[in-house]
Amino acid sequence: MKLIKLIGFILFIAIFTNASFSQNKITIKDIYGSAKFYEDAIQHFHWTKDGSGIVYREMSKYRLNHDFIHYDFSSGEKHIFLTGSDININNKYDNFTDRNVIWSPNENYLLFTGRLPARDIKSGGDFFLYNIKDKTLRPLNNFDSPKMLAQFSLNSQKIGYVKDNNIFILDIHDYAEKQLTFDGAQHLLNGNFDWVYEEEFDIIEGWVWSPDSKYIAFWQIDERDVPVFEIPLFNSLYPKSIFQKYPKAGQKNSKVKIGAVNIETGKITWFQFDDADFYIPRIQWLNNSKEVAIVKLNRLQNQLEIYLGNVNNGQLNEIYAETDEYWIEIKDDMKFLKYSKKLIWTSETSGFRHIYLNDYISSESIQITSGEWEVRQVVAVNENNRQIYFTATKESVEDNHLYRIDFDGKNIKKLSDANGWHEVSLSPDCKYYMDEYSNINTPTKSSLFENTGNQLTTLVENEMEILDSYELSTPEFIEIPTEDNVLLNAWILKPYDFDSDKEYPLMIFTYGGPGSQRVKNKWGVISYWFNLLSQNGIIVACVDNRGTEGRGANFKKYVYKKLGQLDVQDQIQAAKYLASLNYVNEDRVGMYGWSYGGYMAPMCLMQGSEIFKVAVAVAPVTDWRFYDTIYTERYMQTPNLNKEGYELGSILNYVNLLKGKLLLIHGMADDNVHFQNSAELVKELVKQNKDFDTMFYPDRNHGIRGGGLFTREHVFNKITSFILENL
Repeated sequence: MKLIKLIGFILFIAIFTNASFSQNKITIKDIYGSAKFYEDAIQHFHWTKDGSGIVYREMSKYRLNHDFIHYDFSSGEKHIFLTGSDININNKYDNFTDRNVIWSPNENYLLFTGRLPARDIKSGGDFFLYNIKDKTLRPLNNFDSPKMLAQFSLNSQKIGYVKDNNIFILDIHDYAEKQLTFDGAQHLLNGNFDWVYEEEFDIIEGWVWSPDSKYIAFWQIDERDVPVFEIPLFNSLYPKSIFQKYPKAGQKNSKVKIGAVNIETGKITWFQFDDADFYIPRIQWLNNSKEVAIVKLNRLQNQLEIYLGNVNNGQLNEIYAETDEYWIEIKDDMKFLKYSKKLIWTSETSGFRHIYLNDYISSESIQITSGEWEVRQVVAVNENNRQIYFTATKESVEDNHLYRIDFDGKNIKKLSDANGWHEVSLSPDCKYYMDEYSNINTPTKSSLFENTGNQLTTLVENEMEILDSYELSTPEFIEIPTEDNVLLNAWILKPYDFDSDKEYPLMIFTYGGPGSQRVKNKWGVISYWFNLLSQNGIIVACVDNRGTEGRGANFKKYVYKKLGQLDVQDQIQAAKYLASLNYVNEDRVGMYGWSYGGYMAPMCLMQGSEIFKVAVAVAPVTDWRFYDTIYTERYMQTPNLNKEGYELGSILNYVNLLKGKLLLIHGMADDNVHFQNSAELVKELVKQNKDFDTMFYPDRNHGIRGGGLFTREHVFNKITSFILENL
């Protein structure tokens, strides 16, 4: 009896101690099954036309406030501009959605739409037009098929959209619909893109109004010759499939044309190029509404030209050309000046991305910024004051600051203050800017500033008091030397109760793909799940290998034609360095990654078996022949041109080196990195009789989301259990 009481008392103490202690421990359910770590945010932000203020909506972690709030710059006061009940009085329309909001240029109308799957920013579904002056809401749903990609004309008289792969316009006054293109078909797309353009050139809307609202310029994508990839779905008695036009490396691409249609006459002017296999990643109207700037990129993406296309006769005039030994990246930094024949452009021709002012009549080019640092983005151009606002790595590659500089390259000034990451939007007159700021230890806060850097107000603070009740470690930025004396940027997260006299297992998080950056002084870089691992006594680290962004062209393009070789060796050397620290257990080192990181993890496990003991690979590319043309060929050329690179970059050719523990996870409906990648790896693992663990998710995409509340919980419970059991 006494023994039973003693055991009961010990169990009580253990349960009580664990329960009280667990209050300060992050759980998988906390992260993926609740809203407790969600941040407040600004939605549908709009600079007012008269420059007097802004209009926005507040989204809290628990609900979206449907009221629109106006903030006045001069008074500093806020008031309700438009209530949610004003918009859809008495919930008149059951199918009303306000996930996407588009302002008319004259600010008399709001167009409310749903969103379609394309990074969740493609307008589509039901359309509702709200008249701000008379507070009326009109459904625009009298259509025979779905529509998407809505835009107001710049004179606010019409709404354009894509339906059945054709472009239509709707007159706002009489709601008469007019069709502008007529040859759209299942695989002939007018005004919208195929999968690979959206994914790899980061563009969604395939058409644009001219400044005078008389023309629409648009892409025509002919994907009929592109091979089809079949994605099976297992959600019915007899599984069905999605048939996706997906050009894999070396295979046929879509054919692309640019046209400009006169909305009154319906006449289309086509801009014709002599060659057939190329890309058009950007187009832009000039202010005269008579010329369309067309950016043309060859298939290998190392030759770029900019042409001006005449809408009257279709003639093309080349105004800029650039070549690169490796590849040219496309940014949104093409800015044509209104009052002169000049173009603002960014280029890496100096070895670092900098801003240039190009005269496209005389071909004279002036380099505006210079130095061993990178311009990340041209945010705005004030032509009247001859000033450019941009973000850059000038202070630190881990930071992102806002700067201003004159057209002549003089008077550069840093406007943002606090060290960290500043995501910035400027008002049309460049007098004010919105700054969404964070650092690696501080959640995002949204504040308004004058262009002098003087702060007006903070709209969202995100103090996140809930974090005070958890044991969260403070990460450190470090540098890791390679064998050839290159310093790699990294962060390291030690357990909350870290003791330098103890040894800890090490888990390295990686992405590592060309042009990426994961070592940033930005909130969210250290995920709550990394803190969960840390609370379980694991050191977590992340290293940006060569090939990543922010440190110049030579550092980034070092991996050209050699994906999976030099980048993998950087990670292996970094792991060896970290394992040499006296508080790291060199026999317990692992790696976790998703997508490109999912590719890197097993490559490191197999090629670096002397240091890596565990790897978790989610949605990995396993052979670059299986991935799309634009991404893969940018860095690897085609399989025919770089046979050795493709062979050395394939996980399938290193399976014989596998010694450690491997967990392979993939969504079977992944339309980005196809399940084929993991299936082929499994076949090779079985062929060579290698032990491994798997988890596959039917009907789930690249992010392995959806299908109920517990999908993400399930994924990370599986990953966490595997790491804790094997590391």
